[in-house]
Amino acid sequence: MEEQPPTTSSHKPKVLLVDDEESILNSLRRLLRGQPYDVLLATGGAQALEIMAQQPIDLVMSDARMPNMDGATFLAHVHQLYPHTTRIMLTGYADPAAIIKAINEGQIHRYISKPWHDEELLLTLRQSLAYQHSERERLRLVQETDQQNEQLKRLNATLEKHVAARTAELQQTADMLDLAYEELKRSYVTGTEVFSLLANLRLPPAKQTNRQIIELVRVYCNRHGVDEATGRDLTMAAALYNIGKLSWTDSMMTAPADLLHHNDRERYRGYPKQSETLLMTLDPMKDAARLILHHQEALGRHRLSRPAQGRGHSLWFAAAETCGGFHRVATRADSGAADEQR
Repeated sequence: MEEQPPTTSSHKPKVLLVDDEESILNSLRRLLRGQPYDVLLATGGAQALEIMAQQPIDLVMSDARMPNMDGATFLAHVHQLYPHTTRIMLTGYADPAAIIKAINEGQIHRYISKPWHDEELLLTLRQSLAYQHSERERLRLVQETDQQNEQLKRLNATLEKHVAARTAELQQTADMLDLAYEELKRSYVTGTEVFSLLANLRLPPAKQTNRQIIELVRVYCNRHGVDEATGRDLTMAAALYNIGKLSWTDSMMTAPADLLHHNDRERYRGYPKQSETLLMTLDPMKDAARLILHHQEALGRHRLSRPAQGRGHSLWFAAAETCGGFHRVATRADSGAADEQR
């Protein structure tokens, strides 16, 4: 019969005493009366094995010399069939061969000599059962730890799958948002061009240069291989670079720049800043707003120093080159209006 797994439930340990002399069994039973054990008796190895086949036994103590099956042979069978049962041999003879056989084949935990000392025997039983309880508890904890580790492995594998799926889902959402944001930026370009046409209606015909500058920027971007994002920013800057002029009075709109009053001239110089302030509230237009802020002085900086890496390779250089075009077209428009009034 296969041994049942050790249990740690709170129960009275079962102790099986095996001896062919009934007087010895009765003496041992009297000694163990009142101890926290269930005591069972067997007069031989065969009977003891039958008992052990019917119920789990925690500790077996066997006499060394018995007819038919000696104690060492019996304990060897117990070791093979029930290795978790504690085994003790009781011997009344100085028989080294029997003791060695019991140790080697029966893997006994202790042996006790006859006649025994009651306190010594009781102490041996207590210590042996306490050790057995500790060992069973250790095995239980090891088994429980292994089960928990396996469960953690399964949970980690499941968690990794969930994390991977969630990451892929978030990445897909991020990609969709990026596409939507890019589409929003493209729609801003169209919107700014439409708005610039409407804003032009407030300007004199000679100063309605937005469409010319937009085309100038597009030609520049195509010729110099400017990337799409930079091209959008430059196009929006071209469309709305003079949006700050919409707050001017009608007289400022029509007056030549070099004939403006001192206060009006300050407002004239400040219209790029006002344009930038208006557009900085819109996130997709912030880069275009920065270009607009510096478009008046960009041409001057460009003339002073040209970056060595080549045209069209940086946003600053593209802005300087393009805003130079703004300046030239706007200057011609203002000069033309001045010539007409003169």
